[in-house]
Amino acid sequence: MPKYTALIKYDSLDAYRQHGAQIEMTATAFFAAMGATEQAPFFSTRSMPPTHRTSFVLPDGVVVEEWKAPFPEGVRVEISPSQ
Repeated sequence: MPKYTALIKYDSLDAYRQHGAQIEMTATAFFAAMGATEQAPFFSTRSMPPTHRTSFVLPDGVVVEEWKAPFPEGVRVEISPSQ
């Protein structure tokens, strides 16, 4: 089963102020709904706005590129295979 890394970034400090409090819960629920397991705790940078990173394992056959993430405007999520 392949492992992936997700980077969650905010377009602005205002986007972070508006969405930062609930983004970990939103992302964790979304990844789990898509079949993710073994999700690592979130790591956040100290910069403002922060960037969050987590990793998880997906079942074979899940196509990440087809995901329609429910993240709000101003929040970008980049998912890539882990090295």
